[in-house]
Amino acid sequence: MSNLTSGGIRLPKRVLPNLAILEQALKDNLPVGPSLRPYWHQLFDICPSLLKLDAPEGRSLLYSYLYWAARRPALPNWQFYLDVSRWLLLSPYRHRVSDEQLDILLDASALRWSDLDQGPAQAILLYRRGGEQLSLARKRGSRGRQLESLDPSQVELPTADFAWALLEDGELPIQPNWQALPV
Repeated sequence: MSNLTSGGIRLPKRVLPNLAILEQALKDNLPVGPSLRPYWHQLFDICPSLLKLDAPEGRSLLYSYLYWAARRPALPNWQFYLDVSRWLLLSPYRHRVSDEQLDILLDASALRWSDLDQGPAQAILLYRRGGEQLSLARKRGSRGRQLESLDPSQVELPTADFAWALLEDGELPIQPNWQALPV
């Protein structure tokens, strides 16, 4: 079960800790300090079941993800959960992460977009290869439910492992204009 809300906790703008600090924290299994606490809450409050992958506190999972993320190009804030999903599928946790956990993260990214985006699009459609759902999130005030899980057979799917399509009117097209999540 997810604690998913459309508001959520705000992450600091892609200011990740120094790689040396993360390496030391990972090596020494240090407690999650105040500078990393927003990331811990952002991840585990939305999907508490991820703690089962790295009980009891998720430190190693969090530090490993942040270390990986700090070495990559910055992504827009709403893509945080897509980035975590991609990392989970590449990480030592890949055999233990469930589709349900990945779907929760997909939904969280979609809702985060609907809260943060200032552009003209009214909705976003998110896709994860191997997933059994598409996530469609609409901005507040748009026609329809804010968040929907859809059957992927309803649209032409992209070739990328993670992708999104902006929807100008909030309606599901047969052929979305998919954009791949940068590798």
